[in-house]
Amino acid sequence: MRILLALPLVALLSLTGCSGGKGPVTVSGKLVLPNNVTLADNDNVTISFLPEEKADLPAVAVFSKEGGSFECKTTVSKAKYNITVRIEPYPGSPNAEKRAGSFEALNNAFSSRDSTKLKYETTADSKQSITLDLTAGTVTKN
Repeated sequence: MRILLALPLVALLSLTGCSGGKGPVTVSGKLVLPNNVTLADNDNVTISFLPEEKADLPAVAVFSKEGGSFECKTTVSKAKYNITVRIEPYPGSPNAEKRAGSFEALNNAFSSRDSTKLKYETTADSKQSITLDLTAGTVTKN
């Protein structure tokens, strides 16, 4: 009889998880580029969420040039993240080398875990929207 009473509790715990509040979080938002940066249709923008703790998993966001929006297609954990942004012209495209040079300062500032100023700690909300402003070097929760 005790086993039967414990089954609903076990089922409830398995649905909510036992991760100490580190459940899955969906992050989306907007990327604000400096005014002097113009993206070509085939440029590649990579936005990565790199956790400060090794136990948490990294995530990569899918970027849309229309409107500058992004969304992590995989969920992230409730954790502290360094967010990196890297912009690269499509290899072999016209003026690819020149365009790569125009992205160099931006990539130097934001494309590695050590150099990025973009830091974000996810909250308990299952869906979160943020703005990554590369001009100001800030992350703002919307």
